[in-house]
Amino acid sequence: AHWHGRGSALMPCEDPDVEGTLGAPTYEILDGAGIRCLRCGRTSYHPRDVEERYCGYCHVWHQPPQGER
Repeated sequence: AHWHGRGSALMPCEDPDVEGTLGAPTYEILDGAGIRCLRCGRTSYHPRDVEERYCGYCHVWHQPPQGER
């Protein structure tokens, strides 16, 4: 199960496109130095998170949109 937070509570992710398979982006890269998760809104500037497209808050690895695979 995938989890995400709202406020201080962790909840199961209800996003039907959690893996980005429907083609909608689930993240954005910020000047190559950060990654913003479009599911939870958090940003990480850790180089490995950016490289692996990982959200430590949601605990998911984002997949690139279908056109970028």
